[in-house]
Amino acid sequence: MQPICKCALFLVFVLTIQTFSELHAANENIPKFNTTKENTHTTPFTVSLHQQLTKGLDSLQVFCTITANKAFSASNTLKIQIALEEDRFLLLPSNNLNRVHARIRTRLTTKNLPVQWADQEKYALDFSMPIPRNLVNKGRLFMRASLWSSDQDTLLLSTTKMIEVPYDLIAEGIQGLELMNCGNDVEPVLIFKNAGVIPLTSCTLSYKFDQNKSQTIHWTGELKPGHSTIVNLPATTLSKGKHRFQFSLSDPNGEKEFVLDNNSYKIAGFYMVESIAAPFNLNFQSSSRNDRNTPFILHNTNPNELKWSFKNSISSFGKASKSLSLNLLHTSPGVQNELILPIKNLDQLNRPQLRFNYAYFQQNHGNEDQLEVMISTDCGTTWRSIWSKQGSNLATAFPAAQFKTPGRKDWKNIRFDLFEVAKQSEMLLKFVLTSDAGNAFFLDDINISSDTSAIQTELVLAPNPCNGIAQFTINNAFNEEYTLKVLNTAGQIVFVELIDVSSNTFTDTINLLHLPSGVYPVALYNKSGLIGKPKQLVVLKP
Repeated sequence: MQPICKCALFLVFVLTIQTFSELHAANENIPKFNTTKENTHTTPFTVSLHQQLTKGLDSLQVFCTITANKAFSASNTLKIQIALEEDRFLLLPSNNLNRVHARIRTRLTTKNLPVQWADQEKYALDFSMPIPRNLVNKGRLFMRASLWSSDQDTLLLSTTKMIEVPYDLIAEGIQGLELMNCGNDVEPVLIFKNAGVIPLTSCTLSYKFDQNKSQTIHWTGELKPGHSTIVNLPATTLSKGKHRFQFSLSDPNGEKEFVLDNNSYKIAGFYMVESIAAPFNLNFQSSSRNDRNTPFILHNTNPNELKWSFKNSISSFGKASKSLSLNLLHTSPGVQNELILPIKNLDQLNRPQLRFNYAYFQQNHGNEDQLEVMISTDCGTTWRSIWSKQGSNLATAFPAAQFKTPGRKDWKNIRFDLFEVAKQSEMLLKFVLTSDAGNAFFLDDINISSDTSAIQTELVLAPNPCNGIAQFTINNAFNEEYTLKVLNTAGQIVFVELIDVSSNTFTDTINLLHLPSGVYPVALYNKSGLIGKPKQLVVLKP
């Protein structure tokens, strides 16, 4: 048996022993049978099992009828055992994400039955037992009746019936409170269910925003067992920023309720959007996860997974400041971490452009972690992807087995026009990082600006004139491929270089030592064509 299975069985054994301590004093001498091998033949008995919770919900009235299907004779003894069973999911000690299903059984009574039975003869049990104090999952309780013929140590019959509770209110969910709410008011819609067996005609509903005082509503209506209904709350004006909301249910038909752990529902974080005025630069220097006034929203699609964090003394291109980071080594594949920026005044910018810096390491070449940039102009109802890379195309350095922090050369600069939203007054900008359990990801210096003169790509040649060796520098470069071409007076290409730019500035050397003195046009191209006018490089040989 594997070690992990042994741990699970040990936990079930310990919990069962603890539950046995709850047994009624009258059942201390319950016999132990050596086998649970079930009889595969037609059972000689039928068992009818029913139960009813007492008015105080602290004890259980049990009704059991055993009927012989034919004449039966036991050579030794015949016993009926009735037990209470609770469904639980137990966490394995080796990994808190792994769970094992277990049935925790509490024996309520064991009775000797007559040895001789006539056809259709009946035997009835009717007794009351206190509810064990250590129940965890009251919503999943069963009664089990087991019929034993101890002369053969044989289980003749075992039947179960789920305990039906008279009243069970379940808070199922909330509508109208989206992650991002772009107006000033919210109108929550509460959803709850009658999971009991008695029709619901009234209950008490309490709700509150943040740490405010609870509001109470007395609901009345007609809700059948197994059905759900909604309650519309009045509009509430909230301040900009992050908020919480919760509601709870009580007093079904003015009575007590047996199952209480499903009566409440909460939303731990939703936002009344406060847009950032463009132009802006976000570098995370004064940010913290719990600051409700930060101008951005951090969201994780799985609250049990690792979330964004802020790394001090790690910033783009070697600056000792702060950046946004995620340790992908400790995230599950498919989990998404999002950074959402509400932005306004875009229509006042001339050619709005987005720039940001990032660093990403794979754990190995097979990791396909993905970064996607998306925009929405309808407050998050629909999203459109405007940039995406994953795996080796996203990586800015070689893979690393251990968590790695980026150096100066491990960062990449991304920049492109936001022509899709150039005429919009407001939009939501979203960075979505989808995990494939790689190594590490860092994000920094998110900028939206229309200062095209400051970010126009520029080609600089130096020295000029030169002796045949000159340096060229590309300033304010996009993160894309460039081509540098040097022509002679006849228009022939005498020098060419393909350039993959990963930072704002790129510098390399032009070697024309094999050519005679003269004036050589130098042209820089990107995927859209020629950038600016060709520069004139003068070569003067000694």
